[in-house]
Amino acid sequence: GSYMLENAEPDKKGPVYQQIVSQWASSDPNKAGAWLGEQPQTPDLDGARSSFATQVANRDPASAMAWANTVTEENQRAHAVEQVFNTWKKKDESAASAALLSWWHTR
Repeated sequence: GSYMLENAEPDKKGPVYQQIVSQWASSDPNKAGAWLGEQPQTPDLDGARSSFATQVANRDPASAMAWANTVTEENQRAHAVEQVFNTWKKKDESAASAALLSWWHTR
């Protein structure tokens, strides 16, 4: 992953972050999340944060919702939150609704 990032042009880092996290989140979400948290928290990470939230929504929806909320671009953040909510509500609709309501109040 870091090799791909080191060789990426500055304006191409966002898609590289997203690719790394998408592949990694399905096999080892804990390490992928830790790695994501260690990166410079710039808007370049928005796609990766969104992908990560969507990938882990089945396993840990509360954590996925928290990650979805870290996306800086408003439309992308709303889309990530919606994706997580839709996955979460299939497992526990009341918890998902409470999280969504809380998200609306903090906007």
